[in-house]
Amino acid sequence: SDVIINSGSVIEGPVYIGNNSEISPLSLIRSNTSIGPFCKIGGEVSCSIFQGYSNKVHHGFIGHSYIGEWVNIGAGTNNSNLKNNYGDIKVVFEDQIINTKLQFMGVLIGDYTRIAIGTNLNTGTYISLGTNIFNYNIKQKNIKPFSWGIDKKVNFEEFMITIRKMKKRRGKEISSIEHDFLKLLYASLNIN
Repeated sequence: SDVIINSGSVIEGPVYIGNNSEISPLSLIRSNTSIGPFCKIGGEVSCSIFQGYSNKVHHGFIGHSYIGEWVNIGAGTNNSNLKNNYGDIKVVFEDQIINTKLQFMGVLIGDYTRIAIGTNLNTGTYISLGTNIFNYNIKQKNIKPFSWGIDKKVNFEEFMITIRKMKKRRGKEISSIEHDFLKLLYASLNIN
């Protein structure tokens, strides 16, 4: 309902595109992809899930990936979803290495994450909640919650200002419950 699919786009089913989403011109949306609602998607997307209000408007590739809510992926961002040796993809989570036993897997991106233009993400990369990625090192496969760049922590009040701006662009506001929940998570994670 109320989806806009711009000219020159190719959509290979089965695909789900949620209410009020928009597909950019010349996009390639491959099978087994779920988008939306209220997403803006462009470039190439394959076998991926985009939760609501997330954007990947410009060119770049996202494949075999999970993208949380209110994520913004900058132009020219790509992820690898297949290792050069065709081996199992491993994910680093809470200092544990987990063998997914999957040959194809891209990235896992938490809610409210923003990724700078031209970022290349490795297979099995896990990017946690509220992170702002820039100057990314492709060898880094586990990005802690509320990270700012490579080694700094997001300032919570500035983070909330950004969230309010993001939501305002879509005619939404952050509830006091969500604000308090994010503040509790931020305080409880003991991020250095």
